[in-house]
Amino acid sequence: MKRSLIAALIGAALVTAAPVDAANTTPTATIDVASSSDLHWDGHVRFDSTAANTGKATVSNSVVCTQNGRVVYQWSAAPGFEFPLVQQPGLEAVGSYVDRSQSAHCTGSVRSIVMSGRRNVTILTLASVEFDITAA
Repeated sequence: MKRSLIAALIGAALVTAAPVDAANTTPTATIDVASSSDLHWDGHVRFDSTAANTGKATVSNSVVCTQNGRVVYQWSAAPGFEFPLVQQPGLEAVGSYVDRSQSAHCTGSVRSIVMSGRRNVTILTLASVEFDITAA
């Protein structure tokens, strides 16, 4: 009888220790272009971004720009980084050249990166903003 009463009390204590509300643990983020005056080739872009409820994840901002459907610019860095809008060495190797005489369509994102183990990486895009950069 005592054991079943103790077990019942422990069970009741476990039930009353309700899990954290799932809405409070869902990662959230916002992002916007901080300045639009330098959105051209050889200019730069910086974002105003926030992220919450990311737990142990690393948060980064990233930019991907395309011209005629080809990726011509991609970069990820810590929030607050000022991304230089320049030709990137390495993309030429896969046939992506920036045509500085043309504009490009870009997406800036806030990403959550979680590494579990040595080979498992989960990357979530939490928020994004689209913008264009003009010819040089």
